[in-house]
Amino acid sequence: MAIMEYDTALKLLRKLLAESDEGSGRLALVEGGLASGKTRLLHEFFRHAVESGALLLSATGSRAEHTLRMGVVDQLFRTAESVAAVPDKLFNSLDDMKWEDEGALSRTHQHAEADDVRELSGALLELSKHRPLAIVVDDVHFADSGSLRVLLSLQRRMRTARVLLVLNEWARPQPTMPLFRAELTRHPHHRIRLAPLSIERITELIADPLGVETAATLVY
Repeated sequence: MAIMEYDTALKLLRKLLAESDEGSGRLALVEGGLASGKTRLLHEFFRHAVESGALLLSATGSRAEHTLRMGVVDQLFRTAESVAAVPDKLFNSLDDMKWEDEGALSRTHQHAEADDVRELSGALLELSKHRPLAIVVDDVHFADSGSLRVLLSLQRRMRTARVLLVLNEWARPQPTMPLFRAELTRHPHHRIRLAPLSIERITELIADPLGVETAATLVY
C-alpha cells in the first residue's frame, strides 16, 4: 500500500465521491498515525461532500461505547438531515438495543440482529436513491460488532448504488479487526495510508481559522 500525501488523499476522496454519484459504489479505507491529518482530512471531505449536494452521514467509534450494540449505526441514522427519511420503526429498534456482551447473545437474539443488519443496510441504500450518499466512520476500530456487520452488508450490496463509504482508523503495525478487514478487502476498495505532515503543512492547515502567526506559534 503506497503512502499518500494529504492533498493527494483529499483529491482521491473527491474523485471517488464523483464516481459513486454515477451509480458505482466506492469504499475507501484511510489509515493515519499521529500528525498525519486523518481527522482533518475527513473534515475537509465533509465540507466538499455537502457542497457537492451529497447526503453526509457520519459517526465516530468510541472505546467507551465499543459494546453498545449498533452504536455507530445509531449515530449514522441520527444525522439530522436523514431523520425524516428513515422509518420510525428503525429508530425504535435502535433505541431498544442495550449494552450487551456479544458472547452472551442468545440464538434468538442473533437471528434478530441478522434481520436488523439487513434492514439497516437496506435503509441506507434506500437513502442513496434520492441523492448521492457519503458515509464516513472515524475510528472504525472502536465500532461495535453489530455496526461492523451493517457496514459489511452495505458494502456487499452497494456495487451499483450512489454510495461512498469511508472508514478511518489508526495506522498500526498489526491490523485491528483482522476478520472484518479480510472481509472488506475481498471486494474492490481503495486504501489510503497518510504520510506524516510536515511542520510547514500543519501550520498551513490550522492557519485558516487561527491566522498564520498564531498557528506558527502553536506548532513551533
